[in-house]
Amino acid sequence: MQTDCREIKQIFGGKKKIYPCKLLQLNDNRGVLEYELKKVHHVRNIILKPGYITYAFYWPEKAYNLYKWEDQEGKSQGNYFNVADKIHLSKETFFWRDLFVDILVPPGEQEVFTIDEQEVPENIDRRLKEYIFDSQRYILQNYSRIIAKTDRIIEKIKKNN
Repeated sequence: MQTDCREIKQIFGGKKKIYPCKLLQLNDNRGVLEYELKKVHHVRNIILKPGYITYAFYWPEKAYNLYKWEDQEGKSQGNYFNVADKIHLSKETFFWRDLFVDILVPPGEQEVFTIDEQEVPENIDRRLKEYIFDSQRYILQNYSRIIAKTDRIIEKIKKNN
């Protein structure tokens, strides 16, 4: 199942970024998109080049999404978790709100980086702040299991295409 779909990322405060993607999978509990990078991106010590593929995983009931980056040969270039909420998935649109904190897991998982933690506003609603930091803790405690599971899903998708 490969069709056109748009990822709509809402930045906290309202601004939206829209990315054209391919819909790879959509069911009641998960959606997977594919996006080919068009330009170079630097994420900490990782350089993502044009032609690299992002496999993006979304779960409406979870407090995060996950970008998995691969080079043209299918070799992992890292995993990137976004703390998120307001995740809504349809065949045409994957919508989510970015909640500042990200977790970067480079290939090999030897060192994990928390990114943009300092961007969480001090005056943000207390419950939302707890949601963000509870989500961060959950990701940090479970990233290896989540990555392994999503690796298996990508392999299965690749076999079926």
